[in-house]
Amino acid sequence: MSKKRILIYGMTSVIGGLERYLINFLQNIDSTKYEIDLLLKKDIIGTNATEINGYYHKKYIFPHPNFFKHPIKTFMFCKKIAEEKNYDIVYFNIINAGFILCALPFKLFSKTKIYIHSHNDNDENKIFTHYIFRPLLNTITDKKFACSISAARWMYGKVQKNVILINNAIDLSIFKTDNKVRNKIRKKLKVEDKFVIGHVGRFCYQKNQEFLIDMYYELQKEVHNTKLLLIGTGDLESEIKKKVINLKLNDKVIFFGTTDKVNEYFNAMDLFVLPSRFEGLGIVAIEAQAIGLPCLLSNKVPNEAKITNITEFLPFDKDIWKKKIINIMNKDIKIKNRKAEIIKAGYDLETEIKRIEKYF
Repeated sequence: MSKKRILIYGMTSVIGGLERYLINFLQNIDSTKYEIDLLLKKDIIGTNATEINGYYHKKYIFPHPNFFKHPIKTFMFCKKIAEEKNYDIVYFNIINAGFILCALPFKLFSKTKIYIHSHNDNDENKIFTHYIFRPLLNTITDKKFACSISAARWMYGKVQKNVILINNAIDLSIFKTDNKVRNKIRKKLKVEDKFVIGHVGRFCYQKNQEFLIDMYYELQKEVHNTKLLLIGTGDLESEIKKKVINLKLNDKVIFFGTTDKVNEYFNAMDLFVLPSRFEGLGIVAIEAQAIGLPCLLSNKVPNEAKITNITEFLPFDKDIWKKKIINIMNKDIKIKNRKAEIIKAGYDLETEIKRIEKYF
């Protein structure tokens, strides 16, 4: 039996939830049944390049990464691939309906099926473009996926019966409580005797680290044995660092950068926080809960992100966040594996990959 040929769009060099989903997809999809090629805005570098190495056949890189400045060249580039390659499916993992420009040639010039997967519930940079192209996306898409109900509403409009919710599942063999790892990382970070509040995310408008710093500034006035651990990089990183310096929080906030062992750093935390302005799901919250961490999420994070009973959604009110954190510190919550709860909620990677394969 010949393999099904799938072209996937959406992989980047960013350490993010969409990229983690695609890495898991590439590493776990049955390679005896599927041959995977990649369609890329830019070539993949760094940790993600290492993670996906050997898990795909070929890659195509757009000559111009900004589709909207070069729509004709983008269209013709995709037209050439569509005519030359006999793909069964083109699988677009996107946050904005404008990317349908890249899918249209496959619909017009081949018999390829178009699968769209929505991974966010907003795109602050392309809102106008999104609404312009959403009707076309709904017209030419053969299968519609989303990581949450809010992500489905954003991409497809009023949620339709044929939208398939796919959980951004995680590898529970990696995301588990490990006290040896916890002690090792806490020693490395010199936070053995501190209450560590952790956050994982790109430094960008969406992730809202500005609110986090403002809230933490108020918190550390009342409790003095805390550290704020920030894992990630991004366009607003230098701006957030300046804010930390101006508030004289240098010795309180740890800017760690990126890591391919984020599971180990979750183990070093006592509390996970995600004050996002919007999210498709917030896969990092699922990972944190698998470790057993109490989690405080903004009320803009989808409800699907809450799995454990020690996870709460909060409004953007610094005083409320501060009081909740102090309350958690006083409770001395025991951090323990939550594997059973994660599996029951449908976020076990092995199970979800088998489910995804059925649609392919």
